[in-house]
Amino acid sequence: MQCKNCGSHYRMRDLACPYCGTENSLGRIWMQQRTSAEIAYEKERIEAGKRWSPFIYNRAITRVIVVEIALFVLLFAAAGVFFGGRQIVNTLFSKRRVEEAVSQMSVLLEEERYGELRGIYDDYWEYLDDEDPQVERIKQIADLVYRHDNFMNTKLSFFALTTEKKQEDTYMLNYLLRSAISLYGYEPYYGFEISDEAAKLREEYREEVRSFLIGYLKLTEEEYEELISIDYLYTEDADSWERVVRERNGW
Repeated sequence: MQCKNCGSHYRMRDLACPYCGTENSLGRIWMQQRTSAEIAYEKERIEAGKRWSPFIYNRAITRVIVVEIALFVLLFAAAGVFFGGRQIVNTLFSKRRVEEAVSQMSVLLEEERYGELRGIYDDYWEYLDDEDPQVERIKQIADLVYRHDNFMNTKLSFFALTTEKKQEDTYMLNYLLRSAISLYGYEPYYGFEISDEAAKLREEYREEVRSFLIGYLKLTEEEYEELISIDYLYTEDADSWERVVRERNGW
């Protein structure tokens, strides 16, 4: 059976989930029934030892075993009905919630409230239909906003460093260059064309990247054009560009 708390699978007759410790009411019922059956069996055994024939003794044991098996089968069937029905309800409920989320994100897309759109997308992305054109429009915006947030957060963190800390830095500048190129070179996945909304937003973000690389990191126009022509900034390329930036800025 599946734990209602953590989702792990374990035996129905276990008293609790072995992974998170959540009590299993069905297992407790089964244990109580089993204990009752064992008590009955022990009583029958003692009485049989006093006055029953072997035939009666064996018949009593058989009855106890049959009752125990019947109880287990009934409990198992009840659990199947309960959890099966619950799974169906959850599936239908989840489908409705996903449809509502897509509808809400579509409104935010039209209103260009991209930050709110990404917040909802993060909660539902794994349930969305990747082949739906509307979902793809939403996904492109969410991906762009994610890359932009990553770029901005890294940039602000680097800005906050003192000159001495920038000289000691062994990671952040390198990652900042990577995030800038990742944002600038964004392209949609799965063979979709970039939507009008995403293309417009990408251009705005590219202007930010350009201002940062030339205005703050002091790259020349030629260096800027060379850097943005790279589809993906691999480790060696990133290290090379980091050395250029450090020499240019005295870091």
